[in-house]
Amino acid sequence: MPGLPRASGSRFSRRLWSNLTWSGLLSMAVMPRHTSIARPPHGMMDPSGTTVWSYDTQGRIIGKTQVVDGASLVTSYVYDGDGRLASLTYPSGEVINYSWSNGQLTGIFRGTSLIASGITCHPFGPVKSWTLDNGQNIVRNFDLDGRITSYSLGSLAYDAASRITGISRGGISILGNSKTYGYDATDRLISFSDGTSAETYAYDASGNRTGQTINGMAYTYSVSYASNRLDAMAGPGSSLHYSYDANGSLVNDGQRSFGYDASGRLSEAVGLASYSFNGLGQRVKKNAGTVIMFVFDEGGQLIGEYGAAGNPIQETVWLDDVPLAVLRYGTTYYIHTDHLNTPPADS
Repeated sequence: MPGLPRASGSRFSRRLWSNLTWSGLLSMAVMPRHTSIARPPHGMMDPSGTTVWSYDTQGRIIGKTQVVDGASLVTSYVYDGDGRLASLTYPSGEVINYSWSNGQLTGIFRGTSLIASGITCHPFGPVKSWTLDNGQNIVRNFDLDGRITSYSLGSLAYDAASRITGISRGGISILGNSKTYGYDATDRLISFSDGTSAETYAYDASGNRTGQTINGMAYTYSVSYASNRLDAMAGPGSSLHYSYDANGSLVNDGQRSFGYDASGRLSEAVGLASYSFNGLGQRVKKNAGTVIMFVFDEGGQLIGEYGAAGNPIQETVWLDDVPLAVLRYGTTYYIHTDHLNTPPADS
């Protein structure tokens, strides 16, 4: 349910991990330390730094140490007698505890302080409801096709093709107006309105967007028919031209240049920021004048952001794939997510 170290439930062979190779900047050396052929490697080295995992006698991940620019960020896991996650310690030292009843996760705590209780799930499905410590009840409803139809911030409407045709917002005023969407016969979005803004979209026969109007202002897009790549955009008071490298990656958008690593991942927005990735493809560092380092749990969820010396900026508590709360400078901020589990509001 929470951001469990899911890799411990997968099977990896010594042969598979010992022969992993990447080229160029993605080169990753797996440290030759295995205690079981059923476990992932104990460590990896890549251009961003090093990562080392530790395991208990049952092969479960109990710790991860990520070192970037000399800063050591340690995450640790503790399990109960039934093998369920009992606590997660973040690199800042914050401890998140989990309570269980009859095999179900029922509560999440920051130390001894409650974050969420009364957690329920749809049968064989996603999380349905929970109550935040500030007293707010969060409820998500799904239809028989598994589509979310309503949540605490609003509701959704679908057409017969399962396309979203409307989103109604409520409960928190900063979320803005309700939204409606229109589609053509080939499922392409052709219109959008939220009551204060209206947009329309046009496409060519290949499905490339060739035009857009925003509140009556027209923008045109020029597309290369050889590559289907966007060559230029023109609109009121603006005109941009785009160029690409041999791999098809955008290297200039008319305003800024971009650089990529050997795997084609964005490594630099020239004059703005540089980025570093680990051997798992996770962005673990951003330098935009100020360094921010990122730590992920074993399910790939971002759990923390840290300064150059490893000092915490903010850490995120998860319930399955839903961000529940952000811990920032000693204060807990409760997150209210939309149907995509993105956080348009907090409280």
